[in-house]
Amino acid sequence: MINYPEYYEEPDLTKNEIKSEMSKSKMQLYLRVDLIPAIIELIFFYDWKTVYYIYNYEEAFQKIEILFDRQNKDSKFIENIILRKVVDIFDCRDMLRAIEASNENHAQNNENKIVFILDMDSNENYMNFLSQVKDLGMTKNRYFYLLATMGIYELDLNEFKHGGATFLGFSIVDYHDMNSIRLLSDLLQPGEPLNKIPTIPLEAALLIDGLLYFTWKMHSVMDKNSNNLFGLRGVKLHKSEIYVNKTKGIDCSYSLNNTTKWVLGEFVNNLLKKYSEENSYKGVTGKLAFDSDGKRHNYTLGIYKVALNHPLKKIGFFSKEKGLTINEEKIVKNEKKNDPVKPKVVISILDPPFFMIRPKEPGENFTGNDRYEGFCADLAKKISEIVNFTYEIRPVRDNSFGNRYPNGSWNGVVGELIRHEADIAVAPLTITSQRERAIEFSTPFMDIGISIMIKKPKKEKPGVFSFMSPLDSKIWICVILAFAGVSVVLYLVSRFSPYEWHYDASKNENGLNNDFTILNTLWFNLAAVMQQGVDITPKSVSGRLVASVWWFFTLILISSYTANLAAFLTVERMISPIESVEQLSRQTEIQYGALEGGSTQEFFRTSKVDTYQRMWNFMQSWGPTVFVKTNAEGVQKVRDSKGKYAYLLESSLNEYLNEREPCDTIKVGSNLDSKGYGVATPIRSELRDPINLAILQLKEEGYLDQLKTRWWYDKSKCGTAGSSSKDSSQNALNLINVAGIFYILITGLILSIFVAGCELMYKARKQSKKKNVTQ
Repeated sequence: MINYPEYYEEPDLTKNEIKSEMSKSKMQLYLRVDLIPAIIELIFFYDWKTVYYIYNYEEAFQKIEILFDRQNKDSKFIENIILRKVVDIFDCRDMLRAIEASNENHAQNNENKIVFILDMDSNENYMNFLSQVKDLGMTKNRYFYLLATMGIYELDLNEFKHGGATFLGFSIVDYHDMNSIRLLSDLLQPGEPLNKIPTIPLEAALLIDGLLYFTWKMHSVMDKNSNNLFGLRGVKLHKSEIYVNKTKGIDCSYSLNNTTKWVLGEFVNNLLKKYSEENSYKGVTGKLAFDSDGKRHNYTLGIYKVALNHPLKKIGFFSKEKGLTINEEKIVKNEKKNDPVKPKVVISILDPPFFMIRPKEPGENFTGNDRYEGFCADLAKKISEIVNFTYEIRPVRDNSFGNRYPNGSWNGVVGELIRHEADIAVAPLTITSQRERAIEFSTPFMDIGISIMIKKPKKEKPGVFSFMSPLDSKIWICVILAFAGVSVVLYLVSRFSPYEWHYDASKNENGLNNDFTILNTLWFNLAAVMQQGVDITPKSVSGRLVASVWWFFTLILISSYTANLAAFLTVERMISPIESVEQLSRQTEIQYGALEGGSTQEFFRTSKVDTYQRMWNFMQSWGPTVFVKTNAEGVQKVRDSKGKYAYLLESSLNEYLNEREPCDTIKVGSNLDSKGYGVATPIRSELRDPINLAILQLKEEGYLDQLKTRWWYDKSKCGTAGSSSKDSSQNALNLINVAGIFYILITGLILSIFVAGCELMYKARKQSKKKNVTQ
């Protein structure tokens, strides 16, 4: 039987299992890896003496033969390999019962493990077999199952984590490797956060790598001269078609007498097998490199485990070059206590009040986590208590939140999580779409937004006529007009009504008099405003109706005035030059800027909102003078600007700095956007969900609000310490507060004396004229 790829000398990249030596061809490249070396290393590592090898397809014998060969050559290797072939995958219960019955003598001995190596030809058959294992109750802690598959992610093993049995398996795709995840993201879901990239079937991963590897190798040797393709004479590229000696493509006609083979076959085959560490290809399944037999080398095979109350997680890896590496401690026989769990590494960034080095008093010496304090230090401690883990907290090495370099790598907090140098980051790390593609975030533990900081305006003391302030000037004008209008109406009503006239001969020649003259009407209405009584009152129904509505009007007016008067006399008010972002964007006197290269600057640069675009253009027009290198520089610029510069920064920092000395800055307006700080973990970390639940619990309990109050306001240096004395002094009115009424009193007295003099002169002149006429 002739192998067609070998006949044409055309390479064949296959995702199938590696077959026996007789069926192999030098023109085949195997994308799958041989699991037997890894299985042998695991047998040595766990020191198994007896295993049951369960299989259901004939090709499994190749692996079995290698195991028996190793057993014969190495006396320290496994003692017993018991083979069991599954004839009917849907009815394995009798076989399993027989295996369990043969181990009844050791049923009470917890040290005796029953070890199975399962080798099935499909994922469906693995799950069919394991479902019967579960039905028979063979998932207790004395059972150990090693699954000979590279697609452990495709099996739903988490449903077995409650029984106590241990399940091991392999995966050639590392879903914790950033290169693999980014490659899948670019191919399957461009732009999606990396933690939302789904797992894919093993077959698909191998096909993707085969196609990408072949394409990459071809491009690496493509010559710019299309008439000398691959640097070979006679090989040309014309209209996207390859021509060999003027023959298009490959001649697929087959004849036993034809010994002509494709010219490029051996060249491409050697090219695909050529490998150098400096110029290697890393695909979804890791590094792709092949030996002379077409088998992969320099690969890394992940080892995964499901155990009691532990979902599927990576515990180590295997490679032919480095051997077996298990990250968890080996369980030693007769060991009654587990080894101490390795503490989680928690990182933060030195940024008051979130994370700070605890100041030392004379004689104090802090160690471990007690060396640090702050909002994030307290939050990390509380989360560890809820999730139940030990931890060591430290600052991030480069004191950076995390920026992405052009080559795709990250620095700062994000970089350490990606490289698994840390397990958790509890820091004021803003949740962004770009960071979400590299790491995972919990639900926000603090909601923030871009805010405006300005220099605190000086407080204005109440003026001399501050007693007029409770009512707006427009209201005072309306009151004066109402007073005049009511006076006119009352005068006219009194004149028209016959009930307001009475007979008094002493005052008038005809004896008819009316008390509501112009002056008396004004006096009556003024007395009502001042809440005083007068000797005259309306006698007619119409007059009394006018008086009643005026009294009601003055009652409400005076009550409202009195209610607000105390506040205007005692409170020193600040008048801010701006109150909102709209007001800031429409003026040109006050400059404003942000941190250069920060997320705030990026927000304005990319915003599509008219207001923010207008603000960005204004900042651009001033050039680099409005942008600062650090937040400290921006705050200092606000303090030195005498109210002519506003700084745009995150609200949490704004609120904190406003509570620090010299207490000369304030936050104005509402936040410009809405975002949050989240606890970060590496992609697919097992801690993400427990931490997420812990954050939600702390939110519901109000602990996060208490924590913010503690570090922002309880430790404020601009607070209301000694406020009782301040309040009492503010409630006591000073002379300046009521000076206006004294001015009015003095003015009224002087005016009354002046008017009295005028009256006296007028009366004297009138009487002198009367005497002259009489004489």
